[in-house]
Amino acid sequence: MECFWYILPSHRGARKGIRLIEAFEKWAKGKGASQLIMVFVHGRKDSQLDRLYERMGFRVLETNYVKEI
Repeated sequence: MECFWYILPSHRGARKGIRLIEAFEKWAKGKGASQLIMVFVHGRKDSQLDRLYERMGFRVLETNYVKEI
């Protein structure tokens, strides 16, 4: 399971993120993984990531709710 991803702004766009996810999936399969679980933080300005995951075959598994106290 991934902890987090951070891609430098200079390395974003033009399929670079997709290639990174595809490389991760290939690596995980090679290690015997049977599932990938990716995180999408709701409420962000850029909501393209959830659509990308869906296009790549991921499906929504759960939603978390957070309250600052």
